[in-house]
Amino acid sequence: MNYLLNVITPLHYSLLEADWLHISTLSAPMLIYPGPSDGGVVTTNSPVNKRRVFMGRKWLPPPLRKLSTPKVEKNQPAERPPLKKTPSDKRFKSPTSESKPADDTGGQNGDEADEEVLELPPPMKPISEPLLVPNTEDAQAQREQHSEKTSQVTPVKSPPEPPPPPPPPLESAELSLQKRKYVIQELIDTERDYVRDLSLVVEGYMELMRDPERPVPMPDDLRGGRDKMVFGNIEAIYEWHRDSFLKALERCCEHPEELGSLFKRYERKLRMYVIYCQNKPKSEYIVSDFENYFEDLRQKLGHKLQICDLLIKPVQRVMKYQLLLNNICKYTERAGLTSETDALRQDIAVLQVVLKAANDMMDVGRLQGFDGKITAQGKLLLHGTLLCSEGTSTANFKGKELVVFLFEQTIIFSEAVGKKTQFTNPVYIYKAHIQVNKMSLDEITSRDKDDYSNEPFIIRSTDPKKPGTSYACLPAPELRSEWLSNLRNILQTQRDFLKAIQSPIQYQNKLTKDPTFGSREPSPPLSHTDCPEVYVSQSHCKRQSLLGGFRATLRRARSEVPQRHAGHVRRWSDSSSSSSGDCGAAAEDKDGTKSWSWEEDPLYRRYQQLDLIGIGKYSEVYAGKDVVTGQEVALKIIDKRRLPSEDGPKDEYKKLSELCHRNIVSGLTLFTESPKEYLDTIVMTRVKGSQILEHICSVQGKEAKIKKLFLQLIYALQYLLSQHVIHGDIKPENVLVESDGTVRLVDFGPSEPDQEFTAPEALTAVTTHSSDMWSWGVLLYVTLSGVSPFLDDCPEETFNNICTANYSFPPDYFSGVPEDALFLVTSALAPDPDQRALPNSLLLSPWFKENDSDWAAPVERLLNFIERRRKSTCCGL
Repeated sequence: MNYLLNVITPLHYSLLEADWLHISTLSAPMLIYPGPSDGGVVTTNSPVNKRRVFMGRKWLPPPLRKLSTPKVEKNQPAERPPLKKTPSDKRFKSPTSESKPADDTGGQNGDEADEEVLELPPPMKPISEPLLVPNTEDAQAQREQHSEKTSQVTPVKSPPEPPPPPPPPLESAELSLQKRKYVIQELIDTERDYVRDLSLVVEGYMELMRDPERPVPMPDDLRGGRDKMVFGNIEAIYEWHRDSFLKALERCCEHPEELGSLFKRYERKLRMYVIYCQNKPKSEYIVSDFENYFEDLRQKLGHKLQICDLLIKPVQRVMKYQLLLNNICKYTERAGLTSETDALRQDIAVLQVVLKAANDMMDVGRLQGFDGKITAQGKLLLHGTLLCSEGTSTANFKGKELVVFLFEQTIIFSEAVGKKTQFTNPVYIYKAHIQVNKMSLDEITSRDKDDYSNEPFIIRSTDPKKPGTSYACLPAPELRSEWLSNLRNILQTQRDFLKAIQSPIQYQNKLTKDPTFGSREPSPPLSHTDCPEVYVSQSHCKRQSLLGGFRATLRRARSEVPQRHAGHVRRWSDSSSSSSGDCGAAAEDKDGTKSWSWEEDPLYRRYQQLDLIGIGKYSEVYAGKDVVTGQEVALKIIDKRRLPSEDGPKDEYKKLSELCHRNIVSGLTLFTESPKEYLDTIVMTRVKGSQILEHICSVQGKEAKIKKLFLQLIYALQYLLSQHVIHGDIKPENVLVESDGTVRLVDFGPSEPDQEFTAPEALTAVTTHSSDMWSWGVLLYVTLSGVSPFLDDCPEETFNNICTANYSFPPDYFSGVPEDALFLVTSALAPDPDQRALPNSLLLSPWFKENDSDWAAPVERLLNFIERRRKSTCCGL
């Protein structure tokens, strides 16, 4: 009835009175109820007939409409105005306009409108068809019944949704190669545009400024070499790109495999960008000072772009190279071209080094107020923002942010002025500097504190001319070890240099270029045989020549031959010119029955060992850094004495070096018998993150996050299956998650089975690909419930539960868990390996595609699970 009251307004009644005789003959179900006044009210018993009433007047012939008009006028009261608005009101059929005519009519009819409302027909019969209006209580009961037992079908439900579309097939190798071809073509096209932009500078601005006639007069202040500082070495960059690099890129269109070694081959040429970026801040300053002059040149040349827009092109181009190479590497990896992918990764590493050096040089170029020659300070080792305070006091330390530049020869303190925005960069105002050869480092440690990450260190000047110059510095906790390591190394280098100060000074730069020289002590002999006398042969005390005559006089501070050392002789062995800087020593007893030799380990010449990351049964993992490229790595040092086979490290490195997947850690190189004879070291890519269960707890156990993590793990297992590689030890500690949510599978080496996550056939026979799927299912079970599916009171009962697949889904632990997720667990934990689900079938699960529910993983139980495993690992269980 409310619907009829809202639609049939008093104005509609007035319109219908005129034609009720004619319309009643056309619509039989209509009923006419005369009102107490001289008019009548027309209504219908269904919304369909009511719509016919409104449409009826549209097709009535004009004579009938005229015949009905006198009847309406005859029955209207004398004070009622004629219906002049009827035609205009009739044209509006939108329900939103019904309220206004109702108000107008009510105002015109006075109390008669209320009487008409009282004379409405009796209520319509309620609609009770269950198919049209379902019972709310029944529907609610049916929903509850469905949530309790999903296998039952509710009697009343909405039309079934169409089945979800099948997952997109994995990208074929042919499609990946086609996409790679498009990216390579984009690289070539943008290279042509880049060369054209460089030509606008070299053949436009530079040629016009060199013109003796000077169509645009050059300001006097710009002469004398400042005009050359505007462009830097952009002319050399242009000629190399035009004559060599562009042609090499164009050949890659037909031979894309050549792209993998292209950037590596031209690594030295790419260093031109570092020099260009070093000059860029000065160029920006000069261009801004002579803006009008360069604008006149632009108008003379007819260029659309301003000179500042052209001079920024080289900086942007290096970043464009990195972006395009990443895409090319991605499609090459998907195509399964492992060798080309490795070569492209080397190219990307080269560009990363160039970009870092270029950014560093641009920051150095913004340093103002330093009186010395910045290029004479050696290589920039490190720079960044530190909390610094003048003096040596560290009590209640409150420092001020200063930008510190650590060079090989000097450490410079500066203050940043301005902020980095889209169009501006800060400048660094010089405050003080300390020469490295007149510098000391004091590391402050409190006895009552176990964590020194928030303790500042003190850098003081030992120069008599600057007795009071010192700074207490506090870097960010994650950067503290890096700063201290660089400072220690460079100070040790200076100590070594002071011992050779009598040698020619022209070799000083060669010494200081190796900051790691002299930073490690030789290991002591493992054993010796006592002799009745001490024998030191002067003829055997030869110093090893590392770089020629200068290094021949260099002795290590902690490797001096002692005056008396029972039963041992230490001598410096001769080295050939091809020794590549190896430093060696030998010791033996008088009879020559026992000997020991030492040389500087090649591992530590290339990589710097930092903090301990993790400890396993056979290995220890340390954070590391490539001293050449600055790349952060992980050093896995494996004790071969504990392994069942000494070939274990080689087999693990072979897997890591051949596998190429974004969810699998990569192996970079292998050092055999390094740093000791019984140790092998695998250098891997560094994974900064936490193990998967800790990451799930950090995101509050959200279902969407869990889906993404386990989906990535399936992709990794699918790739291992395609490469015929078995991991064999999938457990929470070997599944790491980076801060951006990327899963990384680690530890492909030999290991003892972890009973909780090991498949039954792996406990009794051999490990297969299905064994990895079992471990995946156990990990998902633990994530969903926070408890282990097979763990019992003793290892024997746990073993029996695993072999018989004796597990269940207790309601107390699986309340609200999606049924599709439970089905995944059941599919992966099939007792028969042949019946166990493989990655391709798991990817089809609707759980990965359906909308997320309100369910979340039990964080508290997961934390207890993590703590239990941590304690069992510490106890050696």
